Amino acid sequence: MKMETRAYRIAQCGGSPVWLMTADQEMILAHCPRKLSDQLVVGDWVTCDAQLQVDQIQPRTSYLKRFQAGRTSEHQGMAANFQHVWIVTSANEDFNLRRLERYLSLAWSSGGMPSIVVSKCDLITDRDEYALRLQVHAPGTAAFFTSSLKGFGIEQLVDSMNKGDTAVLIGSSGVGKSTLVNTLTGRSTQHTGAIRSDGKGRHITTNRILLPLPGGRFLIDTPGMREVAPTDTEGMDQVFPEIHELAEQCHFSDCSHSGEPGCAVMTAVDQGLLDADRLASFQRLGKEIEFEQQRHDQRYRLKKKQHDKTLARAIRQMTQKHRKYRD
Repeated sequence: MKMETRAYRIAQCGGSPVWLMTADQEMILAHCPRKLSDQLVVGDWVTCDAQLQVDQIQPRTSYLKRFQAGRTSEHQGMAANFQHVWIVTSANEDFNLRRLERYLSLAWSSGGMPSIVVSKCDLITDRDEYALRLQVHAPGTAAFFTSSLKGFGIEQLVDSMNKGDTAVLIGSSGVGKSTLVNTLTGRSTQHTGAIRSDGKGRHITTNRILLPLPGGRFLIDTPGMREVAPTDTEGMDQVFPEIHELAEQCHFSDCSHSGEPGCAVMTAVDQGLLDADRLASFQRLGKEIEFEQQRHDQRYRLKKKQHDKTLARAIRQMTQKHRKYRD
C-alpha cells in the first residue's frame, strides 16, 4: 500500500524539527532527516509522509545564495521559490550605491526579479535626487519609496505582486526591514529596535521566516547581511547592462576593459558616453567575485584533501587491526 504524501512549504528551518506552512497558512512542526535538513532553505516545497516527516525537496524555481560570511568556503542558501527580491535600503547614510550593486548582482543571479525599496523616506525631501541616482546605477530596476511611519509607498509595493507570489526581503542591518515587515503583514511579526529621530535603528531579526501577506501573497524575511558576497558573475550583465552591450563590440572576446586595443568600453569612457566610475564599479565587483570563487575553490580543495587523508588513515588503521586479529 502506497503511503500518503502531502506537499508543504518550509516556513522556518535550522535542523529538526522544522516549521511547515500548510495550504491554509497554518504552521505545523515536522521532523526532517539530517541529510535533508542540511539542504533546506525557507520557501522550499517539500513532501511529508503520513507521520509528518519530510521525505523529499521539490525542484526549485528560484534560489538565493551567497558565500557565507567569515572565513568559511561554503555557500549559504537563503531562500527558494520566490518571484521578487526586494532590496531594502534606507534614505539616510545607509544609502550606498556600491552595496546596492552587490545586492543586485546577488538578486539577478537568483532567478527572481529585483526591486529596490527605499525605506524611511519621511526623513528626506529630495526624493527625486535618490530616484535619479538609482536610474544611473540600477537601470531598469523598479524602485519604491516608502515610509512605514507615514504609511506611503506600501500599497504600491504590495500591488507589484500577483496573488500567490512570494517576495524575499534582503538588506543590511538597521535599514528598517523589520518595521517594513510589520507594516506589510499588519501585525507585530518581527521585533524592532528603537528608531531614533535621526532614522537609525537596531536590527534584531535573527532567522529567516516565511510569512503570509494579505491577498494571498507571501514574504520571506531574512536577517541583515554584514557581507554581501555574490557567488558568481551571472547577475552582472543585468546590473551593468550598458557595459555588457558595449563589451560585445570589443575586439577581444575576453577583453578586461583595462587598455586593450579595440576596447569599445574604454572608447565609450574616453568619449564621455560611459561614466568612468561606473566602469570602475563593474571591474571592482568582478574582481571581488573572482576572489571569492578562488578562495572557495582553494578551501574546498584543502577540505577535500584533509578529508581524503583522514579517510586513508582510518582505512589503514582498520587494515592493520584486521591483520592483527588474523595473525
